[in-house]
Amino acid sequence: MKTILDNKRFAVFGLMGSGKTVLVRHILESTRNHIVYDPLNEYDGARRYVPDDRQSIGELNKFVETLVIPTRPRLFIIDEANRFIANRKPLPSGMADLNDLSRHWDISWGVVARRPTQFATDIVELAHYLFVFALHGKNDRQYLNDVKTGLGDTVDALRPFQFAIVDEHRRVTVHAPLPFRE
Repeated sequence: MKTILDNKRFAVFGLMGSGKTVLVRHILESTRNHIVYDPLNEYDGARRYVPDDRQSIGELNKFVETLVIPTRPRLFIIDEANRFIANRKPLPSGMADLNDLSRHWDISWGVVARRPTQFATDIVELAHYLFVFALHGKNDRQYLNDVKTGLGDTVDALRPFQFAIVDEHRRVTVHAPLPFRE
């Protein structure tokens, strides 16, 4: 089944309890050929890897270099990505390769994090899609307004579990909460 995320990069942002995991579960349903890097052990039923050290950038990098890149799943998602891919720090080599070359490998991949201000700008600015749940901090609002004029204000006004999608042409649409499924 072809989806808008085929061979694309994306990022999901929102505070704890905002609906990120529900959205990611919906995205995972788009293909059985997926893998989730799951530091908090949240994705029962998904093909996933739960790291031994949920803080280790080295473990994530080794996973990307030895499993994701060689096996090329159709969809790869890194949950709690802010733990590994911080703003103002160089991307680990595997992540840099994935960011630069995933389109040649036909890998769709995404990151899930709480706040865009804490996250590597290279990934945010090169993402084809952003999925953003309500964020009310002034720094996040300003950052998102810099990504797309008015985006921060739109995200600040979202009701619980609503989210904004910023597409690859930087058009913004607001979406109703997704149905929760166990």
